[in-house]
Amino acid sequence: MREHGITSFPDPNANGSISGSGNSGSQINPMSTQFQAAQQACQKYLQGGSAGSPASQAQELNQALEVTDCMRSHGYPDFPDPTVSNGNIAFNGTSLGSVSQTPAFQSQLQECQSSVYGGTGAGTSGSASA
Repeated sequence: MREHGITSFPDPNANGSISGSGNSGSQINPMSTQFQAAQQACQKYLQGGSAGSPASQAQELNQALEVTDCMRSHGYPDFPDPTVSNGNIAFNGTSLGSVSQTPAFQSQLQECQSSVYGGTGAGTSGSASA
C-alpha cells in the first residue's frame, strides 16, 4: 500500500490484521481512487486472497458500518454502505463525487474513524476494511 502512495498505511498487528489507518491524525481516504487502486494492486499479497478469518471480517464490516452511520448522522446522508468483495471491505466513493475531497469531509471522516477505531484513524481490512 505504501509503495502505491498510501504512505501512512498501518502495519499489521500480531494476528496479521490491519485496523486503523496508521498514525493518529493520518488522512487516509479509503474512498479515494488512489486507495482503491493500491488496494487492488496489493490484493495478491493477502493470505489466501482474503482479508482474514470470518470473525475478523465480520468485526471489520461492523466497524465499517459504524463509520457509515457516523458519517450519515453528521451531514453526509449519501455516504455509501461498505461493500465486501473477496473478503475485502471497501467504500464506493464515486457516489460522493468531489465532496469526499473537501477538508470538511476529511475532518468528519477522521473523527468518525477515530470514534470507531479507538483514536487510531480508520481503514478497511485488506483494504482493510474502514
